Amino acid sequence: MSKSKGNILDPLEIIENYGLDEIRYYLMKEVIYGEDGKITPENLINCINSDLANNIGNLYQRVTSILHSKLNSTIPNCQPNENSDIKILNLVEENLNTLINTFNKFEIHNYLKNIIQLCSEVNKYVNDSAPWSIKEDNLQKRNVIIYVVLDFIRKVSILLQPIIPEKTKIILDSLDVNENDRFIKNINKNFALTHGNKIKKINILFKKQ
Repeated sequence: MSKSKGNILDPLEIIENYGLDEIRYYLMKEVIYGEDGKITPENLINCINSDLANNIGNLYQRVTSILHSKLNSTIPNCQPNENSDIKILNLVEENLNTLINTFNKFEIHNYLKNIIQLCSEVNKYVNDSAPWSIKEDNLQKRNVIIYVVLDFIRKVSILLQPIIPEKTKIILDSLDVNENDRFIKNINKNFALTHGNKIKKINILFKKQ
């Protein structure tokens, strides 16, 4: 990037067009710490759409839309028993040490890639489980799916706070997570979402570009 080549990008203009958290995410994922990086509008748009809008944002939107329309915006009282549900419930904890070590080594790009991979796995779980099509005689299963995904989102949002602080605050506020419970130490079952709590409706987290 240089003035002579005429390829200077105005950071304030980029932030206005795409959002501050979105720019932060892109730079930390696509630029390796300590090395030169490349930023183009095309790459930025692809990253925002694939990772933030279609993955994290879509996951939140899919489960909360069911919660608001079918469960009166209330976290359901349920007990995950099936292996597929328990796997999702424990997914972040099982990968937590690896994520922390990666972050502490300043491999932020790999840290984010690993988180997005977990989000993709949970999106697949939602696709395969299809909670929107579950019949009235098996609502407990639907409730379990909603609950384990919401608690996954809580944990992932805690992990993403240094990267996208504005959007994760919106998510954690909507999930009614106490501000004192938004730390790495709170990523365990003792701080899981409380049954019966109300979830607040929010606008679209990440708009597709």
